[in-house]
Amino acid sequence: MYQKFFRRIAGIAAAAGLSALVLSVPASASSVGFTEGLRDLVAGTVAIGDAGSRPSAAFDAGNVAPGHSINIFGHIDGDIDTYHFDADHAFTVSFIGNGLQSAGGSPTFVGFVLWKHMGSYSLAGGNVYATGTPAGREVLYGSFGPGSYLLKVYGNFGQQAPALYDVQVAAVPLPAAGLLLLGGLGALGFAARRRKGA
Repeated sequence: MYQKFFRRIAGIAAAAGLSALVLSVPASASSVGFTEGLRDLVAGTVAIGDAGSRPSAAFDAGNVAPGHSINIFGHIDGDIDTYHFDADHAFTVSFIGNGLQSAGGSPTFVGFVLWKHMGSYSLAGGNVYATGTPAGREVLYGSFGPGSYLLKVYGNFGQQAPALYDVQVAAVPLPAAGLLLLGGLGALGFAARRRKGA
């Protein structure tokens, strides 16, 4: 009787260890990149038209899911660039690459505003940055939940010099402890089902 009990415990421990090992291997992250407007094409991205030339229709940048990001390399000069995306998961918006840089030699200010669709679009967050803002900084502070969004980039603050912006919309990764807990619960469920079938 005790041997049977210890065999079950060993089976559960082995299954939990295996699931922990599988879950500790990082999933390969995927990203899609877009180079907007008059900007030179960034390697590994798709060239799109001027996102500020169609005020009534946003460029559809796709979907943000776990392990996925959208990279936008834009050029802004006195207009408003608009990008639409959907999120299945919580996400953040950060500067990547060269961050926010002047393309005309003069310092300038650029606004980044996020709108969430809830019947109509409602303000979710926004900030204004001066050119020279480096990569690694959050464009919009905190993370945002699943939904349908518009990211608008405002370069129309009066007399503005053109600017280049490198922005990433990325899903927030699940914490490793949460993955291990899910793996352990899965192993316990498997062991219980196996025991029930015996």
